[in-house]
Amino acid sequence: MSLNENKSFWIVTNLENQNNDIYVRNVKNFYENLSDSHDFIKYEEQNHCYIAISSKIKPLISYINNKKIILDGWIKEESLNSIITGKENNEIYGEFSLAYFNNEGLNFCTDFYSSIPIYYFQNKNHYIITNDIRAIIVYSEFTVDVNFESVLYHLGNDIAIGENELPDNNTFFMKIKKVPKGSKLTIKNNKLSIKEIIDYNFEIDTSKFIKKDFISQFKEKFKESTIDRMNNGLTAIHFSGGLDSGSILATAIENDLNYLCVNIGFKNNDLMYSQDSEIVKKVSKRLDKPSYILWADNTLRFQNNLIDNDPLLYIDGPEPRSNSLACLQVDQLINELGAVQAITGESGDVILGEQFDEVILDSLIKFDSAKNAFNLFKIINEQQRVSPYNIKYYINLYNLFLSKFNNKLAKRTYVKTQWKDEIVKAPEYICQSKNFSTNKLYSDQYKNMLDGHRFMLDFLWPKAKYFDSLSLNSPMTHPFLDLRLVNLVFKIPPHEHLYIESIKYGSYFSSKRLARESFKQTLPEIFKFKKEKTSYEGMTKKILLNSKPGLNELFLSFDSCLVYKMGLVDRKKFIEALTIYLLKAEDGNSTFDENYQFIHSVITLEIWLRNITMEKNKLIERIKPRKINMKIDVEKIN
Repeated sequence: MSLNENKSFWIVTNLENQNNDIYVRNVKNFYENLSDSHDFIKYEEQNHCYIAISSKIKPLISYINNKKIILDGWIKEESLNSIITGKENNEIYGEFSLAYFNNEGLNFCTDFYSSIPIYYFQNKNHYIITNDIRAIIVYSEFTVDVNFESVLYHLGNDIAIGENELPDNNTFFMKIKKVPKGSKLTIKNNKLSIKEIIDYNFEIDTSKFIKKDFISQFKEKFKESTIDRMNNGLTAIHFSGGLDSGSILATAIENDLNYLCVNIGFKNNDLMYSQDSEIVKKVSKRLDKPSYILWADNTLRFQNNLIDNDPLLYIDGPEPRSNSLACLQVDQLINELGAVQAITGESGDVILGEQFDEVILDSLIKFDSAKNAFNLFKIINEQQRVSPYNIKYYINLYNLFLSKFNNKLAKRTYVKTQWKDEIVKAPEYICQSKNFSTNKLYSDQYKNMLDGHRFMLDFLWPKAKYFDSLSLNSPMTHPFLDLRLVNLVFKIPPHEHLYIESIKYGSYFSSKRLARESFKQTLPEIFKFKKEKTSYEGMTKKILLNSKPGLNELFLSFDSCLVYKMGLVDRKKFIEALTIYLLKAEDGNSTFDENYQFIHSVITLEIWLRNITMEKNKLIERIKPRKINMKIDVEKIN
C-alpha cells in the first residue's frame, strides 16, 4: 500500500494559539503552493490540540476511528493493519514513515531500516514531528545548535558508507532526535515514549537452514520484494551494470514491470572500468524500455555552495556520498522523465555475500566438509602470499581453520581476524583532545551466530548516511533491505553464496552465487561474464582534482575555516596530508589508502558547518525546497 506515489513531507505539531498560527504561516512560506497541495487537519486529544500537515493524505477505513493516517513510502497492507490495531510483530514489511492516531495516542513508526527517517523536536510540552528535518528548522523558536558529539563521531569514522546510528537517537542538531529503526514513538497526554515494534533478534536456528532449492527461494523472495516496490508506477532503476542493480533489472524484465534505466557514467576512461559502460550499453540496446546514461565528469566534485552555489543536499550532518552532485542530477533526470520513484541495489553486496571468504570456513566445516574448508584455507593463504614456511601460515591455520571446530573459539577468532583494531586510529591532524570518540564496528549482539551471518550483519549495520539525504530529493526504494529477504538469507548456510571451486580466480568472480544462478539466463552479459568489481579510486582522484580550487579556498585561511577554529583539526598537519593526496590524484599510478576517508570527512564537515552556521534567515532561504536546475549531460541509448 502506497499513499504517496511521489515524494511528500508531513508535519504533526501541538503548538498552541499564536505560536501555532505563526508556525503554520512560516511553513506555508517555506513550502510553496502548500494551500493547494496539502491537507490541514486539526484534532484534539484530552484538551491537547494537534495539527497535521501533509502533501498527500488519503482517508483509510473506519477502524482508525474515522481519522486519517499519513504515510510516506509504502507498506504491506496487513502490516499496516497490525501496527494500527496494536498487534505489532516482526512481520512489518515496507519502507515508510507513518503517523496515525488511535486509542494509544499519537503514533509515529519507522521501518526495518529507518530508510525514511522521522525527526522530532521537543521544547517543554511542545512537539514538532516530521519526516523532513527542515520543517523543524523553520520553527521560529528553534535555535540551530550543532551537536558537538555527533561532529566528533563523524570525524572518527573511517568507513566509506558513513554511520547513521548516532548514540541516543541523536542527530547533528541539539534538541532534534530521530525515531530509531523499527520503532514507534507515542505521545499520550503530552508524554513521549518509544518502543521497538520490529524484532531484531537474528539468532540462527541451524536446524531450520534451507536444505534445498535455496536459489529458487531466493529468487521468489527477491521478486516479491522488488514487485512490491515497483507497483507505484514508472520506476527509474539505477542500473550500473553490476550484479545488484542487474538483479533488479532482470526481475523487472521477467515480470514486465514499468521501468526505465538510468546510469551514471564517465566519459573519462580513467574513472571507471570500461566493462561497466560496455555492459550497460549492451544490455540497454536490447531492452524494450528507455535507458539513459548521465555523464557526470563535470559534476564529480565536492558540493560547495560557497564557490559554485550548489544546492544544499544534506541537512542532518555532512553529505557522505562521493558523487553527490551527480546523484542530484539523476534525481532531476528522473523527475523530468516522469518516474514516480527510483530503485537501487543498495546493500546487495551484504545480502548476497560478496567477498567474505575467510568467514565461511565454519559454515563449510559444519555443513559441507572439512576438506573443502581446508582447500579454501589454502587459497586464502595463496591470495595473501603466505607460504607454509611462514609463521603467519600457522597463525592463520589456527585463526581461520582449526578454531572453527569449536564454536566459542570460532567467535573469538572472528573478532580477532576481522576487526583487528576495535578502535579506529584517526590521523594526527584530527585533534584528540576533544574527548574524541571512535566507532566499534562489530556488535556483541550477534555473538551466537555463525561467522558468515555475523559478518553480513556487521556490514548491514551501520547503515549508509545517504538515506537521510535521499529523502529530501526523490523517493528511493531498496529491495535488498526488505526484511523478508534478510530473514530468508539468514536461513541459508553462508557458504552457499559462493562458488567454492572458483575462489582461486578471485573473490568477486566467485561471489553472489544466488543472484548469478537466478538471473544468468535473463541477463547473461552480467551474471555470466562480469568478473571484476568496479574500482572507485579513479573517481576519488577526479573529485579531488575537480575540487582543488575550492579546497584551497576552504582550508588555507585559519580565520575562516571552522574545523580549525573549533579545535577539531590541526591546520598545518591537515594541509600537509591534503597536499599529499592532491599530488597523488595527479599520478595515475598512485593508490589511496584508507586514510582518504578521514580527508573526505574533514572536507564534508567543513562545507556543512559553513552552511549550517550561517544566519538563520539565510539558512532557511538556502534549504528552501526548489525545483532542481542543473545542466544535464545525458545520452539516450534506446
